[in-house]
Amino acid sequence: MFLKIGEISERFNLPTSTLRYYDKAGFFPNMKRSGGQRLFGEHEIDTVHVIECLKKSGMSIEDIRQFIAWAEEGDSTLGERYKLILERCEALEKEFEQLRKVEAMLTYKKWYYTTAMELGSEEAVQAIEPQDIPENIRKAHELAFS
Repeated sequence: MFLKIGEISERFNLPTSTLRYYDKAGFFPNMKRSGGQRLFGEHEIDTVHVIECLKKSGMSIEDIRQFIAWAEEGDSTLGERYKLILERCEALEKEFEQLRKVEAMLTYKKWYYTTAMELGSEEAVQAIEPQDIPENIRKAHELAFS
């Protein structure tokens, strides 16, 4: 089964110009064509999935191009592909840690402002003894300021 560029565009919610760019950039070296139209087979569809996933992970287009080229080379590049994925996973973990801190700060601030509105002032919240602050909020505060 082959799909045309418009069908792939709809399936992945991508502009056709992006798919044409991927083709011109060499991401689909074995793509079939008929009457000047690109025909996306299962392999190309899988490649679009991989490209979009790696893009969402923050991988650069150049690294994605290299990854796809290595995949086309086969098993001799398994180590290189693994290393590239491992590096991206490590970078994502650092980003997640930063996001966890941001989330913790927002959790603390939600509690802080809700409590200030309930008590009538920020001063009243600031007077609350640490042991009287809910444990999950104390932990969020600690994480946010760590």
